[in-house]
Amino acid sequence: MGAVDDEDWTWINGTLVGHIGQDTNPNDYWSAFRNYKIPPGRLHPGKNVIAVKVNNLRQDGGIMTAPVGIYEPGRWLNAWYLDEPEALDDPYRYNRW
Repeated sequence: MGAVDDEDWTWINGTLVGHIGQDTNPNDYWSAFRNYKIPPGRLHPGKNVIAVKVNNLRQDGGIMTAPVGIYEPGRWLNAWYLDEPEALDDPYRYNRW
C-alpha cells in the first residue's frame, strides 16, 4: 500500500498481517513501504476485507502513495502504470510500454 505517515497496523479478514511503526523501523517508519505477506488460507473467493489503522504522530498523516490492495508478488503496484497492457484497460491510463 505504499508509505503510511506515520504508523500502521494492517489486517486481512480480521488477521493482523503487518505493522510498521517507531518500534519496528525507528529511522524511517513514516516513509517505509508497506509490503506485507498474507498467510496461506487468509484470502477466500469473493470479497476480502483490508483494514488499516493509522496512527498519525505529527503533522499530516495517512496513506500517502500507492492504492491499498492485494497484489501478486512482483506485480507493479502503482495503479497508473502497468508493465504490460491489459484487456479492456482504460485507454487514458498512462502505460510504461
